[in-house]
This record gives sequence, C-alpha cells and structure tokens, in this order.
Amino acid sequence: MQNISNAEDALMTTFEMLAYVPLSLTVTGSIIWFGLEKHHEDTRLFMTLELSRRRFVERATPARLRVGCLLAVPLLACGLLWTILRVQHFQQHMTTANGGGDSDAQWTFGQVVAVTVFAPIIVESWATFRAASWSSAGGET
Repeated sequence: MQNISNAEDALMTTFEMLAYVPLSLTVTGSIIWFGLEKHHEDTRLFMTLELSRRRFVERATPARLRVGCLLAVPLLACGLLWTILRVQHFQQHMTTANGGGDSDAQWTFGQVVAVTVFAPIIVESWATFRAASWSSAGGET
C-alpha cells in the first residue's frame, strides 16, 4: 500500500484551497451583492459600489478574463480530480487492509440533502456566467 506522501498532501491542500477560495468568494459576494441591490439600491453607498463595479468591468477586457477562466478552471478541476482519485485509491487500500466493506459508497440522507441544497446555486452561477459571457460577446440576453 502506498501512503500519501507529504508532498502529495501539500499539493492536494494547495489545489483544494485554490479552488475553494474563488468559489466561496464568488458565491458569498453574489449573495451580499444581490441583498444590497434588493434592499439598498437607492443609497449612496450602493451607487458608489455600482460605479466602482462598472469601472472595473469596463477596464477588464473580456478576452483576458475568458482566457484566464479557460486556463484556471481546467487546471483546478484536474488537480481536484487527481486529489479525489488519489484519496479514493488510498481508502480502497485501507479498506482492503482492514478487511471491512466500503461504507463510503453508500450515500446517507444528509449527503443527498447537502447536494440537493447546493444544486440551485451551481445552476444559477452557471447561468450568470453564461449570460455575462454572452452579453460581453455582443449577443442578446
């Protein structure tokens, strides 16, 4: 059985953090922004933030953002996939060594609920990204 080395553990942790931080900031920022937009759109603070956001979007070239996403997302996805496969391989060896069954293959009610709760967020994020990229490409939403 091959143990997970310190270098592999460090690489796995790096991929996890690099993927988690932008995703959590995007989701949390969207929730806060939509709340501000719904309840405080007439305030001076919101108008200042909106002006700053528009200036940032105008300065950032859509092509540069798309290329960055097209490079970063697959790299992070491959790193996370390798992490998952490596940990599963290690778990299988541990299960075989202990002589027990694989209880991780059985989903509990809590796991199903957790996936179900986050499904709309993932769908909404994808729709928002597609609408933003479609409108920046000159299409209609």
